[in-house]
Amino acid sequence: MFPLRNSMEPAWSPNGTKIAFRRVLDVVRGDSKIFVMDSSGANAARITNNFSLDGNPAWSPDGKRIAFQSNRDGNNEIYVITLR
Repeated sequence: MFPLRNSMEPAWSPNGTKIAFRRVLDVVRGDSKIFVMDSSGANAARITNNFSLDGNPAWSPDGKRIAFQSNRDGNNEIYVITLR
């Protein structure tokens, strides 16, 4: 089971089999990432890697992409990542 401490902002995939969420990795330095895991809590995987505050994940209707907010370029903007 994946430790969910410092995890927030859950978003269920359209088919209900996955959950995207934000996990704070370093509160002091302001670093959080987007993760995806099975609805059972297994197979958690980090999907963003830049040093930034990534958050507010939202699934595309087809479940193939996740939009999220990030300050990775100095401004809060919306980014989209395609899942493999």
